This record gives sequence, structure tokens and C-alpha cells, in this order.
Amino acid sequence: MSSNLEAYEMEKAIFARLMNIGLSAMTAYFATIGTGDKGQELFI
Repeated sequence: MSSNLEAYEMEKAIFARLMNIGLSAMTAYFATIGTGDKGQELFI
């Protein structure tokens, strides 16, 4: 695969895969912590 691609195309492919990994990690993280709602708002 890598022998047939220019450097730019390889970088683009790697970046796209990293973005998918990051999205999966963030999705799992936010699914774990929930909405983050701690109750009513505090107005000072």
C-alpha cells in the first residue's frame, strides 16, 4: 500500500484514520461520564 502512494496521500490516509480513532475515543469517554449535569444552575 505505502509503496504506491505519494507522501501527501499517505499522510492524508493516516490523518483520516487518526481522526476516526479520536472520534471513537471521545464517544466512549462522553458515554461514560454522561451529560455532566450536576443539578440546578448557580447564579452569583
